[in-house]
Amino acid sequence: MDPSHEQCDDDVGKNSWPLGDTEASCLSRCFHKTLVITTMYEFTSSLLAMTTRGVLLMRRREAVAAVKPTNCPS
Repeated sequence: MDPSHEQCDDDVGKNSWPLGDTEASCLSRCFHKTLVITTMYEFTSSLLAMTTRGVLLMRRREAVAAVKPTNCPS
């Protein structure tokens, strides 16, 4: 096994690549793993941002509703 395979294994956290795996294939797996992690991170961040925005909107609506007189027709 050449050093590039070992480096790839360290990056991905697996030491069980199939025999005959080429360097290009190994690197593409490393890249794919990084891409998946990045995508998941971005997705989680945007989801968190949307959730926060939604909670703020709900709180704003509750505050507006609390200010309105209760006998107002909706």
